[in-house]
Amino acid sequence: MGPGLYADIGKKARDLLYRDYQTDQKFSITTLTANGVAITATGTKKTDLIFGEIQSQLKNKNVTVDVKTNSNSNVFTTVTIDELATPGLKTIISFVVPDQKSAKVELQYLHDYAGVNASIGLTANPVVNLSGVLEPMHFLSVPMYLLILQQGISLSIAG
Repeated sequence: MGPGLYADIGKKARDLLYRDYQTDQKFSITTLTANGVAITATGTKKTDLIFGEIQSQLKNKNVTVDVKTNSNSNVFTTVTIDELATPGLKTIISFVVPDQKSAKVELQYLHDYAGVNASIGLTANPVVNLSGVLEPMHFLSVPMYLLILQQGISLSIAG
């Protein structure tokens, strides 16, 4: 389905090189209930320290809620809503307690010829990120290399 998101470029290569390679000792146990709740407990030993985390995930139709807590008393929460208003649109709301500057809302749209990601931090001075990937072979008959600088916005298209 389409070119994917900009952040996913190179992900398969990174996963192949680094995902399952660990020098730490790690133990993980996962259970799944009949109503769709998954609970995972993980312990990791790094040198003489032991870190732990517990993660729960609840899926109901097109809504997924992930809650993870670690041994530093941080609670990571992510709510994902698939195909909220249109097919291909995903809405993600995430925040960390007690970090008040961590909340953000993200929209991801995947189409056969494009992938767009937009996020905004929910703080007093929000940071806005916007990225997109187009599949130019469906729009052009030849590869295109173009750099446009207009009103302080840089747009780079390569294909």
